[in-house]
Amino acid sequence: GLGKYSWNVAYLNTFQDCVVNFTSDRNPGFRSFLEWWESKGKGKSVVLPENQDAARVFTIHKSKGLEFRIVILPFLSWNLDHKNNRQPFLWVTPDRPPFNDLGIIPVKYKSCLADTIFAETYLNEKFSSYLDNINLLYVAMTRAKDAIYGFSPENLSRDNGISEVLRNAITSSPLVNNSQINLCEYFNTETRVFELGEIGKFISNRSEKNHINSADYQVTNGIKSLKLKLHAENYFDRGGSDKLDKINYGKLMHEVFESIGSSIDIPVALEKFVLEGKIPQEEYDVLERKINSLISTQPASDWFIPGNNILSEAEILVPSGSSRRPDRIIFRDDKTIIIDFKFGDENPYHSNQIRHYRSLLNEMGYSRVEGFLWYVDKNLIVSV
Repeated sequence: GLGKYSWNVAYLNTFQDCVVNFTSDRNPGFRSFLEWWESKGKGKSVVLPENQDAARVFTIHKSKGLEFRIVILPFLSWNLDHKNNRQPFLWVTPDRPPFNDLGIIPVKYKSCLADTIFAETYLNEKFSSYLDNINLLYVAMTRAKDAIYGFSPENLSRDNGISEVLRNAITSSPLVNNSQINLCEYFNTETRVFELGEIGKFISNRSEKNHINSADYQVTNGIKSLKLKLHAENYFDRGGSDKLDKINYGKLMHEVFESIGSSIDIPVALEKFVLEGKIPQEEYDVLERKINSLISTQPASDWFIPGNNILSEAEILVPSGSSRRPDRIIFRDDKTIIIDFKFGDENPYHSNQIRHYRSLLNEMGYSRVEGFLWYVDKNLIVSV
C-alpha cells in the first residue's frame, strides 16, 4: 500500500532507479544487491529537479563545485582549531638528545606543545587547521548565484571559531584606507543584522505544461508474467506444472555433484542450496530422490561410496600456461577415474575432452587412468 500515498512516490521512484542502475552495472543477484545497499545504497537521497519548489540539503564539502541561486547557511559556527574531543596525534621525530634516540613517536595535539621541543610541529598543524576551516568558509560563501542567508551565534564560548572571524570582519573598520568596501557600514548594531546588496526580481523559467504530477505509484500485479530470478542464473517458472524440469540443470547439478562425496552428503548440500535461494524448498525432496536414484546404479555407485579420495573441479596446469578442469577425479587403490558430467545431447567433442584429460594425467605419472562421460539427464554413462 505504499504507492497509494502521494508523499511516497518520489522515494519509490528513486529506489526503483537505484535497483535499475544496480542491475545494469553489476551482477544482478539478490545477495549482491543487499551487500551494496548496506554499504552504499541506503545513503542515497531523493534527487529533485532544479525547478522543484524545495530546498536541497548539502554539507559544505559535498557542495564543492556546485552553484545554487539561493544558499542558506544555518550554522556558521564551526571551530578553527581541532576540537578537544577530536585532537589528532602528531607523528614527530625529536631532534634533541636524549629524545632523538626514540625515533618517530606519536604526540597528542595540545596547546601545551607550544612550550616544548615539538612547538614547530604543533604550530604547523594549527596553521593547517585554521587554513582548512577558513577555506571551508570560502567554499560556503561562493556557492550562491543570487543571495546568501547566513546565521551565526553572537555569544561565543571560545574565541577561536569561524563566528569570531565573521564578527570581526563585519564590525571592524578596514585596516587599509583605500579599501573598496567597508563592511561595518552594512552592519546594523541594533538588529545585529549584516545586509549587503539587493536581491533582484526572480523570474521563474518553469513550464507547467511539462510537469507530470503523480499522485500514486502504480504497481502491476501480473505475477504470472514474471520470473523470479534467484542467485543470478537459476530460473524458476512459478506458473509451470513441472517445476523441476525447468531448473537450469547445467549449473545447478554441477554444483550439487561437486558438493557431494557420497550419498550422506546429499541432504547437507541440498539444504545449503535452499538457504542460498538456488532451489525452492518444495523441490528439495524431488531432487534428493532423483540424485539418490542416479548414484545408486553401477558404475556410478562406486564413485560415491565413502572413503574415495576425490578432487572436484581441480585445476590442471598445462605447459602452455592454460589450465584444464575435470569435473571429478577419483583416486582409489592404484586406479585413477576421470568423470565429466554433461547435461544435454551427446557430442564427439566431449569424448575428445576426456581423452585430453587422460593424456594429461598420464603425463603427470598416473597409470591405469579411466575416463567416463555421464549424461546425467539421460542417466547415460559412456566409457572413453
